[in-house]
Amino acid sequence: MTTFASGRTLRSAQKFILALAAGLVGLVVTLTAGAIADDAIAAAAPAPTATQLNNSLGTVLNPRSSDAQRAAELQGGYSLAPLAKTAAGTYSYWHAKAGWSFRVTGPVRVSGNTATANLVTSLPGYPDQVHAASWIYVNGKWRISNSTVCNVGAYYLGQKCPA
Repeated sequence: MTTFASGRTLRSAQKFILALAAGLVGLVVTLTAGAIADDAIAAAAPAPTATQLNNSLGTVLNPRSSDAQRAAELQGGYSLAPLAKTAAGTYSYWHAKAGWSFRVTGPVRVSGNTATANLVTSLPGYPDQVHAASWIYVNGKWRISNSTVCNVGAYYLGQKCPA
């Protein structure tokens, strides 16, 4: 029987290596199962239609919507409601005055809990502006992502998002 300087035998070293390998296999199985469960949860998010996303955007840009209604459509909830309210006022003014409009166009692509589509703004007499937009599936609802609100808000309103 081989004995190492530490006083351990070859058999005890083999047992240690087998136990370590079994532990690593268990860890890999656990991590893989967790990743599969996360994918299953993300895959369970129903794909939204462009119409559904347009309705969400319409609620946010409606000047008669309450902060609670806007917050329900925004990933950032109430923290982005003031910026959304400013956007709604600006949009309402320019929509009435010059025909400015927003619309979500497909294709709508879903990856996990994120949906992406194009946000197109139109102003008669000018080329359409196309912005990448995303929605995050949170608590059973597709919500306009913080990045979309902040990027579009900064582009059209010159305002920064709250930290």
